[in-house]
Amino acid sequence: MKSAGRFLVSWLYVGRRFVCPCCGMSLRRMMATPSRANARCPRCRSLHRHRLLWLYLRDRLSLLTQPLSLLHFAPQTGLWTRLNGLTHIRYITADLRSDDVSVRVDMCRLPFADGSIDLVLSSAVLDYIPDDVAAMREIHRVLRVGGIAVLWLPVDDTVERTLDDPREWSPRQRANLAKTGGAVRVYGWDVCRRLESVGFAVTVERYARDLDSDTVQRYVLLADDPIIVCRKACGQGCD
Repeated sequence: MKSAGRFLVSWLYVGRRFVCPCCGMSLRRMMATPSRANARCPRCRSLHRHRLLWLYLRDRLSLLTQPLSLLHFAPQTGLWTRLNGLTHIRYITADLRSDDVSVRVDMCRLPFADGSIDLVLSSAVLDYIPDDVAAMREIHRVLRVGGIAVLWLPVDDTVERTLDDPREWSPRQRANLAKTGGAVRVYGWDVCRRLESVGFAVTVERYARDLDSDTVQRYVLLADDPIIVCRKACGQGCD
């Protein structure tokens, strides 16, 4: 069945129009999602945010050259494949329910020593955590001074503040959250203040804007996709 599946994928998708930077597959088209055509890589199942995060880690943070410890929450297959193959990093995968990770953890009670992690990676996870500020505080605690948390979050540009109460969600927001299967809030850009409240210095980077349009199209990225970068400076939570 696996061979038949690979054969089918080759005929349906292989080409030269697009490239998935996560798995390296060359494609004439990508799989569609309910909201977008040419969205998901048929081999590694990466979406735009996973491809953008890999490029950011590889090129902006020079992940391929620096030895470090990386804690990755709810790892997606495409990113896992790339990161797990880097022999110079200590790669720790974490999830609350999955057994196919390095450690099963509650994000609000991490079993790591203070300042023991260099880099944290999380894509669309905090919006599932009931006490997200507690999780942010734990991420801050386990990062070393100078460490970085790279986050992707589904921020709704139409709301001024984060909506934690389901009674405040619009029908459109309810429909979008229903597709995610369990997210508990709609983030606004005040999420940056939540992250700052636990001690992070926060910047919002739109890395795809730094890439030329041909690269954005070839890798099937979203030009305005934001990456939230949280740096732990010496201050709150530091000696």
